[in-house]
Amino acid sequence: MAFYFLRHRQKPLVVIASPKCACSSLKRWFVASHAVPAEHRFALHRCMIRPQDLEHLVDHERVFFLHDPLRRLVSFYARWVVQAPLGTPHRLLDSWCFADQQRRFFLHGKTFRQFLLVLRHLHASGLALQHHLQPQLQHVPREQIDRVILIENLEDGLDDLNRQFGFSHADAVPPRVNVTTYDLESDQSVMDRPPAWLARHGLPAPARFFDDETRALAEMVYSEDLGFYRSQPDARGL
Repeated sequence: MAFYFLRHRQKPLVVIASPKCACSSLKRWFVASHAVPAEHRFALHRCMIRPQDLEHLVDHERVFFLHDPLRRLVSFYARWVVQAPLGTPHRLLDSWCFADQQRRFFLHGKTFRQFLLVLRHLHASGLALQHHLQPQLQHVPREQIDRVILIENLEDGLDDLNRQFGFSHADAVPPRVNVTTYDLESDQSVMDRPPAWLARHGLPAPARFFDDETRALAEMVYSEDLGFYRSQPDARGL
């Protein structure tokens, strides 16, 4: 499910987003939009609401930030399997390099194809994925979403919200943080390359992680997310 349901303290606004959907940038923007003095600590958790609270906030603009599900999968894999998979056994539980909520299915050393096969197994078995991998629409009622902003249009979307709600803080549209860099110029597919190879050589464009099988696996696990994403007028999916 979308992990962040954030109700603004000062404006009739609710922000809904998932991990690996520019959530670090969004949280930075959300905090800054309150214009709280730097010396005051902002408790983000106090803005969290439950998904079922949305139906009672019809006077709020309920904004859902949506990422291309295929790019989101590659972003997770690049960050937590290729770049930062804490490999020593005694620190495994400090890593996000696992697939399920119970931390039983670790992903160290797995190719992108193997990673998606794990997700298919969990999905078919009815086991919960960890929050970075949960479908973005899980438990989010579409009829209670007033506006969808695609992550590829993040800056323009935040600009619009700033104008609508009068946010004029210095960090009105913060630079994106924790952005995955795809720096390997190659037209070769890499869905069967081990993460150690990718760590040495670099990451190619996200499309290079998909062939017919890996795309079908993603479609199986994230069919609702993909259908909703592709229904958006400005979607530019893989």
